[in-house]
Amino acid sequence: MDQKILSIELADRCIRYLYLEKEQNSYKIIRSGQSQISFSYSESGALTKAIQSLLENEKIHPQAISILLSSQDVLIGQVVLPENSARNNEQAIVTEEIRKISSKDPHDLEIVFCSYPINDESTRIVFSAVSKSFLKWIDEEVSRLKIPLKGLDVSPCHLKDALPGSSPAFSDTMAYLVIQEEKSFLAVIQAGAYRLFYLSTVGMSLLSSGSSEKSPKDLYVQWADELKRVLDAFLAKNPAIAIPGVGMIWDKAILSDLDQRLAKSLGIEVDVLYLKKFKDVKITEESQMNPVFVPLLSMMLGYWRGSKSDFSFYRFVKSSQDQKAFPMIIVISFLTILFAAWVLGTIFLNRRSHKIFYQQEIKAIQSQMDILEKDQQQSLDEYRQSVIDRDHLGQQLSSMAPLEKMAWGEMFDGIRSQLLDGMRLEDIKVNSEGKVFVHVRAVSLTGIESWVESFKSLSWVNEVALEPVKELEDEEKKSWLIGMMLTPMKE
Repeated sequence: MDQKILSIELADRCIRYLYLEKEQNSYKIIRSGQSQISFSYSESGALTKAIQSLLENEKIHPQAISILLSSQDVLIGQVVLPENSARNNEQAIVTEEIRKISSKDPHDLEIVFCSYPINDESTRIVFSAVSKSFLKWIDEEVSRLKIPLKGLDVSPCHLKDALPGSSPAFSDTMAYLVIQEEKSFLAVIQAGAYRLFYLSTVGMSLLSSGSSEKSPKDLYVQWADELKRVLDAFLAKNPAIAIPGVGMIWDKAILSDLDQRLAKSLGIEVDVLYLKKFKDVKITEESQMNPVFVPLLSMMLGYWRGSKSDFSFYRFVKSSQDQKAFPMIIVISFLTILFAAWVLGTIFLNRRSHKIFYQQEIKAIQSQMDILEKDQQQSLDEYRQSVIDRDHLGQQLSSMAPLEKMAWGEMFDGIRSQLLDGMRLEDIKVNSEGKVFVHVRAVSLTGIESWVESFKSLSWVNEVALEPVKELEDEEKKSWLIGMMLTPMKE
């Protein structure tokens, strides 16, 4: 295994790097730094020249290179699937979500995603996508250096299994906040699964310089309030989960006191994730203490310790396959010849019986494909309807003063989570007083009273009033239209 590796992060405005050496029982950081970029992430030869200059100036000789992506060329998002039926078609659902939030064609992207069960009724899918042309560009730029590429990950998704266990902010439940140049991420992890994954469009650029409309101070207050609402809503919805603190990763050289300010705003301990908190890591310079280098260190420790990232894009680059191409070709060719000889011999000995068998197999496979295609279309229809319902509710909430600070996505998911078997959400409306009217179609009235009372468990609901139940008749079966009025808590 390579003992000296140069780990490089491609951010929006700069390139960061760590040069690490693996010793017998420890890991030594030899060099670290960052520099502003003056080229685009598509210019031929630009990255090659930048790395060559780095190697010459720092007088380092790495045995391998790894790349970490954190620029806006990377698309990161999530989908919460409210129905179990949709879990069989996660690839189609993720593709549909990418079409909704991005102008990029999913066929031009390499997509990696992982699903994490929230409960028996819903699943969270976290995904990242990178254009094929960007990955090809990286592969070609590194290959010119004649130094093997050993890793290609996306930040901060790769941190889920790589954060230091020695930090007091992490116990059975881990929470961390990563502030990149143009965006920030708040995540809660429990038992190796994302319980919360929140993306904000406020990053270090706005927090340090502000925008044309708002000062850095105003943007900070708005951003901190946003994070607090999200975190409070999550804890209210999951009272059994305790979060002792939030681990924080950002460029401390730009905003040195951001952790102290955020601790006061959130009302919770904020723990700076210094590199020294990683087990068996040696620091040689004071500049290496900046937590902005944690994502790079995490990626390399994962490589050396053999822990594979769920969001690695390494398999999509050509160089990672070329290193293993020759021996794999020999093995695959030999196995293919053996298999072909066995198949031809078997068909020759009993051609008629195998012909009937294969015909039956083809029919069975075709039948399964028809069923899967039908299930996929049904899942897509259900998902599209949930998006329409959620967006419709969001448009109403955005103009209602009593609810303007409420995370409407959380409210929508909270209402859907209360639905019983045999129920279907028909409509959600909000009047000018901020009262929420919910209409549900049900095939049974059993347990309706207790079901209505269950809405009082939602953190934002103050009162629940049941409207007269209407009996409906259709061609299939009898059903009832149940309406209720939810009065939100007053501030």
